[in-house]
Amino acid sequence: MRRYVTACIETRNGSLPVTHLAAWAAERLQAPLKLVHVVDDEDICLDTDFACYAGLGGHEEMIDSWCSSALLRSHHQVEQSQHLLNELQQELQEHTASHIYQEQYHGHLIETLNAHELEIRTLVVGKTGHSFQLEQSTLGHHIEPLLRTFAGNILIAPHSYQQVPDRFMLAFDGSVHAEEILEKVVSSPMLASLPCHLVMVNETPYTHHALIRAQERLHQTGFEVTTTLLRGSIAEAIAEFQTQQHIPLLVMGAYSHSKLHNWVFGSHTNTILNHTDASVLVLR
Repeated sequence: MRRYVTACIETRNGSLPVTHLAAWAAERLQAPLKLVHVVDDEDICLDTDFACYAGLGGHEEMIDSWCSSALLRSHHQVEQSQHLLNELQQELQEHTASHIYQEQYHGHLIETLNAHELEIRTLVVGKTGHSFQLEQSTLGHHIEPLLRTFAGNILIAPHSYQQVPDRFMLAFDGSVHAEEILEKVVSSPMLASLPCHLVMVNETPYTHHALIRAQERLHQTGFEVTTTLLRGSIAEAIAEFQTQQHIPLLVMGAYSHSKLHNWVFGSHTNTILNHTDASVLVLR
């Protein structure tokens, strides 16, 4: 089965950070790129104004009118979706050598992406989604459900995409889960040869030795490593360091029982995603 770097497009205004990051990922992975837009049929029903049918004489006439209106809205959304995909594909073909495909899905966003998970090598989504017009720190409604349910790697594009990732930051706490993520990093073609900022928050004698081993492991596999020790609240210290150093890519793992990797649910995740202007790669 062919597997794609899949860019999930939600709105035109928020599409450029997603498509540019997806094109970068596709080139790094030497994988085909697919642009996907999910038309949520439920939204068509919810947007229908039933008040306009209140004066109709019969129930059957009301249903016929509603169906006609819903079909028109559905047809219009499908046309808009196809136009958006065509436009973005044409723009990308001028800037990338990757093979670009497109596909239009119908259904609920999260359920649809999970249903196609086997053909997705890396999923790229926007941080804000439909909330693009709001503040930069606003998280889209789709982020937490995706992190909870999607089994593949997820790249989260920031509100505004300013540079191609040329280095990345990895927070490490010495736990078994952190060791697992470290092995995923060293075997990832997407991250190969990129300089790594290895960060530990609130170091202890035990975690110090684990940090040294992690640094050596990265060196052995060809990474240029800069190690930094931070103090303070885990999420805030990480987000602040990333912002100060202008690191374009933050790498983390899915949730575990350790304090650091509890980001994916709860205040740590929200704090980091709300305050970082970096792209975020969640490794599975």
